[in-house]
Amino acid sequence: HAAGFGSQIALTMFKRIARTLNRVDRDSVEKWAINQAGDDVELRLLKRKLVAYIAPDESLIGGVEGSEWQVSAQDAQPDSTLSTTISPKSVPSLPDETPKQEVKEEIAEETPSAVLASQTAPEITVGEHPEDLEQQVVETVAKHTGYPTDFIELDQDLEGELGIDTVKQAEIMADLREIFSLPVDDSFQLREHPTLNHMISYIVSMGEGSEEQQNPQEEQPLQSNTVDEESVGSNPPSLENTDSDIESAVLSIVVKHTGYPEDFLELDQDLEGELGIDTVKQAEIMADCREHFSLPVDESFQLRDYPTLADMISYIDSMRGGEPVVTRDSGLEEKEVVTAKPELETVEPSPSETPVESTVRRWVVEVEEADESEAHPIDMAGSYIIVTDDSWGLGNAICEQLESSGSEAVRLMLDPSITSKIKIEKDGEIDIIRLDPGNQDHLSQFGEILTDLDIAGVIHTAPCTLAGIAWAEVTSQQQTQMVCHGLFGVLQQIDAKLANRSDGIVCSISALDGRHGNGGYRFNPLGAGAHGIVKSFGRERPNIRARAIDVAPELLVNADKLAATILSEIEYMGPRELGIDGDGRRWQVCIYDEPHESERQSLNPEDVFIVSGGGSGVTAACIVGLAQANRGMGCHFALLGRTKLDDSLSSLADASEEALQQRKMELRDQMQGQSKSGKVTIVDWEKAWSKIERSIDIHKTLSDIEESGNTATYYACDVTVSKQVRKVLKKLKKKHSPVTGIIHGAGIEDSKMVADKEWDTFSNVMSVKVDGWQSLVNAVKDHSTQLRYCCAFTSIAGRFGNGGQADYAAANCILDAEMSRLAHIESEPHGVALAWTGWQDVGMATRGSIESVFEEAGIETVSVEKGVSLFVDEVMRGGKRRVVLAGNLGVLNDDGSNREPPQRLPPDVTALLADAKRFPFVDKVVALQPFDTLSYECTIDVNSYPFLEDHAIDNVPYHPGVMALEMFSQGAQLLWPPCTVIGFAGVRFGLPIKLLKQEQKLRVVAEFSHQNSENVWVKCRLESDLMTKSGEKFGEPRIHHEGLVRMLKRDADRGLLKLPSIGTPSRGGVILGSDFVYQRFFHGPRFQSHGGILGGCSIDDMFGADGIALSRHQLANTNQFSVGDVTLEAQPMLIEACFQNAGMVAMEIDGLQSLPVGIEMLELIRIPEKTDSLRMRAVRRGAEDDGVTIHDCLVVDQDGKPVVSMKGLRLKGMAPISEGESFSLNRN
Repeated sequence: HAAGFGSQIALTMFKRIARTLNRVDRDSVEKWAINQAGDDVELRLLKRKLVAYIAPDESLIGGVEGSEWQVSAQDAQPDSTLSTTISPKSVPSLPDETPKQEVKEEIAEETPSAVLASQTAPEITVGEHPEDLEQQVVETVAKHTGYPTDFIELDQDLEGELGIDTVKQAEIMADLREIFSLPVDDSFQLREHPTLNHMISYIVSMGEGSEEQQNPQEEQPLQSNTVDEESVGSNPPSLENTDSDIESAVLSIVVKHTGYPEDFLELDQDLEGELGIDTVKQAEIMADCREHFSLPVDESFQLRDYPTLADMISYIDSMRGGEPVVTRDSGLEEKEVVTAKPELETVEPSPSETPVESTVRRWVVEVEEADESEAHPIDMAGSYIIVTDDSWGLGNAICEQLESSGSEAVRLMLDPSITSKIKIEKDGEIDIIRLDPGNQDHLSQFGEILTDLDIAGVIHTAPCTLAGIAWAEVTSQQQTQMVCHGLFGVLQQIDAKLANRSDGIVCSISALDGRHGNGGYRFNPLGAGAHGIVKSFGRERPNIRARAIDVAPELLVNADKLAATILSEIEYMGPRELGIDGDGRRWQVCIYDEPHESERQSLNPEDVFIVSGGGSGVTAACIVGLAQANRGMGCHFALLGRTKLDDSLSSLADASEEALQQRKMELRDQMQGQSKSGKVTIVDWEKAWSKIERSIDIHKTLSDIEESGNTATYYACDVTVSKQVRKVLKKLKKKHSPVTGIIHGAGIEDSKMVADKEWDTFSNVMSVKVDGWQSLVNAVKDHSTQLRYCCAFTSIAGRFGNGGQADYAAANCILDAEMSRLAHIESEPHGVALAWTGWQDVGMATRGSIESVFEEAGIETVSVEKGVSLFVDEVMRGGKRRVVLAGNLGVLNDDGSNREPPQRLPPDVTALLADAKRFPFVDKVVALQPFDTLSYECTIDVNSYPFLEDHAIDNVPYHPGVMALEMFSQGAQLLWPPCTVIGFAGVRFGLPIKLLKQEQKLRVVAEFSHQNSENVWVKCRLESDLMTKSGEKFGEPRIHHEGLVRMLKRDADRGLLKLPSIGTPSRGGVILGSDFVYQRFFHGPRFQSHGGILGGCSIDDMFGADGIALSRHQLANTNQFSVGDVTLEAQPMLIEACFQNAGMVAMEIDGLQSLPVGIEMLELIRIPEKTDSLRMRAVRRGAEDDGVTIHDCLVVDQDGKPVVSMKGLRLKGMAPISEGESFSLNRN
C-alpha cells in the first residue's frame, strides 16, 4: 500500500508448498511432539487449537480436554528442495539503561548449505553464559504467557505465583529443550522443577553432561536488500558501519524521539540549547543508540560530556573500537523485501499491551492518628546540625539539647535586615550565623563556612515565626524567603555533604494547627511551603530522613518540652508528614478515596469567573468543559495569560493539522530569510512557533466558550504583578457583573534537583503560584463583594513531594493550606485545592519526556476527557478543602497513605457481618450489587488460619478445596441474605492455591445465576491476582475454583432429597483406625476428619468403604481459626471426610493417590449436634480414561438420618501408591 508523499512499501514473498488441503501427516506431528516433550503426549483439538498433553496421567489435574484429532490421509508433498528450520535466537545482555524488549523467535528459511554453515559454528557450553541462559529462559516464558519479562522472577513458583499450569509448563520446557539442543530425558518430571531456577539448573546440568550442548545460535540479522533464495546462508553480505552509517542511524533515532524533520538536524547543534532536547529525552536517545549499536554498558558515561550529536557519534565510534558493528534492528526503518516465511502463529497481546481502564479518581486529604513505630536513631554524635531560628525560642532550645547530647549545633538566623555581609556570633557553645535568606551571596558565604564541617542535616524551625501572623501582600515576599528560599539555599550548600552520608536528617517545623492545616483556620499558609521542599528533597536524597512536622501553636509556649518532642520524633522513620496536637496526639496525613454523592448544581447566570492560565493548556480545557456543562447559562469567563493575543490568527482556530504544519513551515522560511546566516535553530523556531500556537489556542478557547452559550474575554496579564491584575479588574467591572469566582490555574515548572536548580528558577516557580494567588484574591476583593468560590490548581508534587520539584511542591503546599483555611471559615469564599496528577497530551507533564518518567515511576496520568470531567464535578458538586485527582501513585505512595472508601452495605448485609465469628473468610466486601453480584477479599496466612499448617505438602500449605466451598457459601449468603445455603452443583477444583509467601490475597466473586419458586443458584469463583515482588498486579486474575451454590428461600419447601443409591453405612466397629488412614494422607490433626474404616461394601458390582466421619468439633485439634470457634455455612470437615473416604477407596481399588477435581452435586441436609456419632460411605461408581474415578458419598447420624450427600465426586489419580501402602478390604 502506498499513498502520498513519503510513503514506504513493504513486500513479503511467499512460495507455495502445499498442493492440496490434506497436507498434514499425523504420525510426523505426533513424533515431533514426543521428541520435543521428551515424554508421551496425547493430542486433542481444543478451541480450534491442537494441544499436546504431556504425560497427562502423571502431571495433569482434571484430565485432558478437547476432542480427538482425526486427520485425513496425507496426499500433499512439500517441495523437496526446501528445508524449513527454526533458528534459535541468542539474546545478548541489554545495557542497564535500555528497556527490556520482547524477543520473538525468528523463523527463517535456509538452504542445506545454510544449515550446514550454522552447524559448523564454534560450540559453546551452556554453563559458560548463565546470564544469557537466564534471559533466554525468561524470554521463552514471556512468549508462552504474554507476561512482561521484567515481571518474571526466577524464584517464583510457576503454578502458584505465575499461574502457569502444567500444560503450559510442558510447552515451555519443550521449547527450551529445542533451543538448547537437550537430549530426550525419560527421567524428567515437571513437578520436580517448580521454578525457573529449577529449570535453569536442569539445563545447565544437562549441558555439563555432554560436550555437544551449546548455546542458541547467533541470530542472523535481516538484510534490507532483496536476496535470492539460493544465496541465503551461502554468501552473506558483509556488514560494515561507516561514519555515515552511524550518522544516519543516530539521526533516525533522534527523529523518532523528537518528531523533527531529519534535514533540520545539524550535528554541531547543542542538544538542549539549540534543539530543545531535554536531558530525559537525551537519555532515551542514547539508550536507543546503545541498543542499536550493541554497545556495552559504560558506567563512566555522562550526558553532559556529549552536548551535540557529533559528540554522540564520536562516542559511538570510539566504543566500537574501529571494528564493524552488527546493528540490531531498531524499528526505525521499514524492512524491504524479505524471503518467504512459513505462516506464523498469532502472538496474543501481553497483559501490558492490553488497554487499561483509568483509575484516576477523587481523593480527599484527611488526617488519622499515627501508629507508634520502632525508633531508628541517627548517628549525629560529633556532627553538625544546622537549626534555623524562630521567634518562639524553639530553635535555640533544640540547639541546646543537641549540644548536651554530643552533637554540634549551628544556629542560623534568617534575618532580612542583614544587608552587607553575614554575621557570625557565639552563644556559649552554640555558633550563631545571621544572614539574609533572600541573598544568594550570603548563602554562598554560609556554604564556605561549612566547608570543613561534617554536616548531618538541618532542622528548619523558622516557619514557626509565622504563628499568629496573617498572610499579607505587603510582607508576603519576606515571609516566603524566610520559610522557603532560606531552606532551599541551605540545602544547596549542604547537598554534597549529605549525599555522602549513610544517614542524616532534613526536618521542617511549622505551627499551623497541628494537623497540617486540616483542622483549623487561624494560621499563615506560607509556613506549609517548607514541607514541600523537605518532602521533595527526601526523594532526591533517600539516604537522608525527611520529616515534615506541623505542631499545634499552643505547644510553642513551652519551647524546651517541644524541642525534646521534636528531637525524639526525628529518631523515627515516619510518617514523613506528621502533625502533633496540643494534647500530644500524633497525626499522619492520608488521602481517602471518596467519590461525590451530591448531584451537579448549575452555575448562576450572573457568575463571573476570573481564570489565570485560562487561555490554553490544562486550565483552558477545564474551563471549556465547565462552560459546556452549563450551556446557555450566560456566565462570563475572564481568561488571564502572559501571551499577547494576535487577533490576525483567529481564523486558524479551526484549522486542520495540515494547515497548521504548513503555517509553521512558512514561519521557518520567514525566519531563515531574516537571518544573516540563512539558518535558524530548532529552538528559536519552536520558541517563535509556540507564541503563535498559544495565540491560536486562546482563540479556540474563546470560540468554544462562546459556542456553549456563555461569554469569554482574554487579557494579557502577568498575575505576579498586582498592578496588572487590578488594571484587568477595572476593565472587567465596566462590562460585567462583579467577580464571583477565582480559578488559579497558572503555573510554571522547571524540574531540576536542588543542587542544580537556579535561584531565579526557584523564585519564578514560587512566584507564579504564590504571588499570583495573592494578586488575584486581593484585587478581586478590592473590586467585588460577591466572591464566593476559589479554586487553586495544585499538584501531587506538593501532596507527596517529588524529586526535582522542590519549588513547585513548596508553592503547591502553600495553596493547599490556603484553600483548606478558607474552607473552614463560613464568611470566606468556598475554597478547594485540586492536586492533579500529570495530564496526558497537554500540560506540563507532556514537556520533554516527563510522561515516560511518570510511566516508569508507576504514576498514572489523566486523560484530558477524564480530567475535565473531574474538574467540572468539583465545581458543580461542591468539592472543598484539599482534593487529590489521581490514580495509581507508584513511587509517590511509598508510605501507603492512600485509603480505600468506607464500605456502605445494605442493612441486612451489615447485620450479618455484625457477627464477627460467622464470616471468618470475609475481610472486606469490595463490590456489591444486592441480589446480583458480590465480591469480597480474604488474605490467608497460617497465623489467621491455623488449619493451613495441617493441609501442607512438603511443608507448603495448600488452601483446601472444602474451605473454598465454605468461602463460596459465605459469599452467596451475603449476596442473598434471606436465603440459606443447602448445597452445591457443578463444582470444579482447578489451579491449587499454594501459600508460598507469608500471606496470599484471595477474592471470591459471587454472581446470581437463576432461581425458581423455592431455590436460588449463585455462581461463585475463587480467584487471585498475579503479583510482582513489588506488589504490582499484572495479567488477568487466576481462577482457582468455581461452582454453583444452591440456596433455599425463606419458608420454602426443600422438596424430596435426591440421595445417591448406595445404601446406608454399616454400624460395625472400626477395623482400620485413623492412624492407618493418615499413614497414607498428608493431613495434620486439624484436618484429620476420617475416624477410621468400618469395612468394605459393594453395591451392584460397585466397591466402596464405610467409615467414621468427624465433625469440626470432634477433631484432635479444633483450633482451625485464630478467632476461635466460628460458625460455618457449608460443614467443610464433613465434606473433607467424604473426600478422604473416597480417596481410600481409590487407593485400594486403583492403587492411586488422588485429589478432588470436581463434584456433580452436593446436598447439605442437616447440621449435626456436636455429640452426634456420624458414619459415612463412599462408593466408586466408575472410572474414566484420564485417570479420574467417580464416587458417590453419604454421611448419616447415629439415627441413620442423612447429614451430607454427594453425587459425582471426581478424584484425579496423581501418583501410584507404594507397595507398603496397598491394602484390601473384605466385602460380603
